[in-house]
Amino acid sequence: MKTYLLTFLLFFAHIATHAQGTLLRGPYLQVATPTSIVIRWRTDKPTESVVKIGSSAQSLSQTFTDNAVTTEHEVKVAGLQPETRYYYSIGSQTAVLQAGDYNFFQTAAVAGKPGKYRFGLLGDCGTNSVIQDDVRARMMDYLGSNYMN
Repeated sequence: MKTYLLTFLLFFAHIATHAQGTLLRGPYLQVATPTSIVIRWRTDKPTESVVKIGSSAQSLSQTFTDNAVTTEHEVKVAGLQPETRYYYSIGSQTAVLQAGDYNFFQTAAVAGKPGKYRFGLLGDCGTNSVIQDDVRARMMDYLGSNYMN
């Protein structure tokens, strides 16, 4: 009896682990404003969308959820402070697909505020090749510790 129960639990854990799917694309950031941003990503299996944000990668205290089950995830994160760095994770109710020290964004400045701003313009180089990675690496080398708005 114990063997059957253990087998059942292991099978259920395996199904639950693989049910949330795999991150296929993203995350990528869109429509950045002084008080909001849109975070998008794509998975191979449909799930609900969960974004957690906070002041550090280890302290993600706010949660934004879209309960629509989809593979094309899009969550608007609102109620933010201008010119503030936020760290974030993406995933579902049952799993985090991506998080860490490199998952961050900075909200835009209030319109009309003077300052020093950096912008980068790239064409659609989304061929999933080594060239795409090289472009990113060279851009990051050029920027160094300077933030690109």
